[in-house]
Amino acid sequence: MSIPEGYMQDAQGRLVPRENVKPQDLLEDELVRSLHAKAGLIAQDLASFKKEGFSDVAALQELLHEQYQARIGGAKGNTTLSSYDGHLRVSVCMGENISFGPELQVAKSLLDEVFERWTDGANANLKTIVMDAFDVGKEGKLSATKILGLRRHNVSDPEWK
Repeated sequence: MSIPEGYMQDAQGRLVPRENVKPQDLLEDELVRSLHAKAGLIAQDLASFKKEGFSDVAALQELLHEQYQARIGGAKGNTTLSSYDGHLRVSVCMGENISFGPELQVAKSLLDEVFERWTDGANANLKTIVMDAFDVGKEGKLSATKILGLRRHNVSDPEWK
């Protein structure tokens, strides 16, 4: 939707005449848009730098392996390089990316049934704590740590697998 000249769109999608917008809201809007534009440019530069940096580190690792049959870095790809004087460091840290597919929704519904049965007549506080593992956070995402943490419990119930 294009916004007509002299109007601004508010957070609810309504068109508001620009003269009806408070001066402090205009200043805030201008600042936020300016910072976002700058951040977009920086993000492009950072993405380019990251790509080049990973490539350069991989090239050094390959060179050292060819020349000395030595590998630097860990099995997952983590490595830290230092300047000769030790004052500067570059670290490559590879985080584990855990993702859940549609099976998670099936598992959640099965666990919900089990938890409901187990907590039938239980204190509401207990139900809250038990259901916390599948709590959706602020960004609408489940916590892999909480979900995978359920596996460490030794539960003697045939439906707990």
